[in-house]
Amino acid sequence: MRTLFCCSILALFAIGCQRPPKYPDAPTIKFESITSTPVVDTIGNITSSEIEIKLYFTDGTGDLGLTQDDTAGIYQDVIETRRSDSAKKYSRNYVNYWVDAYIKKDGNYTLVKSPDDYHKNSSNFYIYDDRFRPFNDQYRTNSSPIEGYLNYKFTVLEVLDESTVTYRPLVSKGDSMRFEIRILDRKLNISNKVTTPDIVVLSQ
Repeated sequence: MRTLFCCSILALFAIGCQRPPKYPDAPTIKFESITSTPVVDTIGNITSSEIEIKLYFTDGTGDLGLTQDDTAGIYQDVIETRRSDSAKKYSRNYVNYWVDAYIKKDGNYTLVKSPDDYHKNSSNFYIYDDRFRPFNDQYRTNSSPIEGYLNYKFTVLEVLDESTVTYRPLVSKGDSMRFEIRILDRKLNISNKVTTPDIVVLSQ
């Protein structure tokens, strides 16, 4: 796949005598940084950009993260199936890291939808939604506040041009992108939304 998460916990306040802070039950996130690194092919051409976004988070109950087995009930992907794939309805709760990506051209922002046929029938799924795993082994029963950093790394991809049914580059040299991000906890509490600054892609 195109994504990589790196998570670090600053404190698990259930241990020790330190009085735990009071955080809201729903996760809270704060933007920390965004970087763009060119992806170069074997002959030196820049073919894409690798984006890395760093967030600081807090959660009052510590119930963050989904495992590969969390695919049923409130975490299931398809929530309604009719006679054909085109009639399927999808739940965004299958993922816990929501990313709305925008391309800036001529001063205007355009939302990027997924090129994947698996998701294109849903207005909720976008190209960079993903999952991050639990931070500790007690994720099902942990009720202690936690805080830490969440790094998300992904590669800018192509996008489906539905008018010609072909794939075209998602961005052109010198284009900018920005990202709006939210995360969910295991009870489906949704965090606040953070918006990254614009970042130029396909450049040295």
